[in-house]
Amino acid sequence: MPITKNGKIIITKQEQLGKKTYIDFAGGVLDDGEDPENGPRREILEENGYKAGKLKLLYSIQPITRVEWSIYTFIAYDCEKVATQSLDPGEKIRLKLIDFDEFVGITSGDNIRDLDTINRVLRAKLDLQKMDELKKLFAR
Repeated sequence: MPITKNGKIIITKQEQLGKKTYIDFAGGVLDDGEDPENGPRREILEENGYKAGKLKLLYSIQPITRVEWSIYTFIAYDCEKVATQSLDPGEKIRLKLIDFDEFVGITSGDNIRDLDTINRVLRAKLDLQKMDELKKLFAR
């Protein structure tokens, strides 16, 4: 999840052939031999045109036990616009910069793709201390 130097969270509205338009964050599959920290930096640059500053691992999961498929979710702080998007053929990605409250609000929508992050935000909505911790993490 990329966050700009002025604290705005970068979300993407993505369109792909044969799929319903959805909201997501920069992400993708690691290239062969790519480190789990370098992948997010590359994806943020390619999909958003932003250079990531410090990365913090938010969580990692192994959703399927019989297949090696690790998912890493990072917060990328101090992202700075340095290039234009470099999208794969067929990708249509529009960027939107939002504040934390709007980020929390979109997690209730049905077109956001990152279900693990939605789950974490919705749980934080039920516990003010967890929500405060989440807000501080994003504000860093």
